[in-house]
Amino acid sequence: MITDARIAFQVPCPGGCYVGGGALAISPSGRTAYLTFSAYGVLVLARDPATGALSGPPAGGCWSFARHFGCAIARGLLAPSDLLVPPDARNVYAVSPDFAVSAFARAVD
Repeated sequence: MITDARIAFQVPCPGGCYVGGGALAISPSGRTAYLTFSAYGVLVLARDPATGALSGPPAGGCWSFARHFGCAIARGLLAPSDLLVPPDARNVYAVSPDFAVSAFARAVD
């Protein structure tokens, strides 16, 4: 199973669209995917482990350095370039080109 890949696509969502072209990280269970979008932040997407299909983010399903698209604000998260969900699945880590590392707690699925 691929657990990290680089992709570029557009995710339709209510109130606007997130244009992706960055990093993708998938939780160990395969049920959640995290995608960097544009230069803004990280999206949280539902993923079907059987098919790999992604569905749009739920309300509050993104983090950004500013309040883009209604995302929660995350200081230091400017143009994230890489993501990691470690095997314990308790956090998501995003790395920005200015060497900032942002850590987000997540519910283990």
